[in-house]
Amino acid sequence: MNSSIKKILIFIAATFVIGMMVFLFSGDDGIIDGPENDSIAVKEFKSKCDSLRLKKWNRAAYKGLNSSLVAMKSQEIFTISEVANIQVYLNQVYAKTLKDSCASWLLTNGDNGDKLLLSEMSMLSGKSECSKMLSSEIQVMRAYYSALLMPAKIRNFTKSQYTLSAYNSLLSEINSTAKKQEIKHFPSMNKIASICYVELDDFQKYAKNFDGAYAYYNNNKGDFSAIEYLQRLCPESNPKTNLYTYYLQQLNVIENLCN
Repeated sequence: MNSSIKKILIFIAATFVIGMMVFLFSGDDGIIDGPENDSIAVKEFKSKCDSLRLKKWNRAAYKGLNSSLVAMKSQEIFTISEVANIQVYLNQVYAKTLKDSCASWLLTNGDNGDKLLLSEMSMLSGKSECSKMLSSEIQVMRAYYSALLMPAKIRNFTKSQYTLSAYNSLLSEINSTAKKQEIKHFPSMNKIASICYVELDDFQKYAKNFDGAYAYYNNNKGDFSAIEYLQRLCPESNPKTNLYTYYLQQLNVIENLCN
């Protein structure tokens, strides 16, 4: 076999090997691959990045790869443009891992929510190459953690004066958090929504009842029936009044009403 044919065969073999490496290290998950003329060193580093996708999201592994990239940059193993290329690739691979972890969590009963997962997604969303990849997952997880705060918000509301605008605002917030489509199947979200709906409904009924009794009392002062009507809301007769601080204070202002 003459030397020219050997050279052609070697060139074809080398082209095939490089092509296979590019194919193996590329993905179709919205991750931007490097240019076809990536150096072997860049391809090898990207293969390490790809290992992140084979397991549950791993913050330590991601940080380790970032540290390695910084070290290799300082040693001038990579050019500035290669470092930028790898950094984008690493961030997107990690973002895909976070995205997959969130999807897996949504298939559970929701008890193992991880705030660090949300924190990592929020951190990566600040990078232009990842912002669109994680937007829906971030919205879902924020809704989940907001829903956990809803019972406390409802309790604070019931200690103040009832207003229809505040009532409607809280109702809307329940619907956009605990009742959000992606998480409403979680038992904890169902429980929160049910409790909050009941407490809001009870408070609305109480406030309307109080306003009617109070207005009747003010318009018929001295009328025993008006006093008796309002006295039905005293804590001894209606224990729920103890939960509604504002209305309890209103009753206590009236001398001898609840004594």
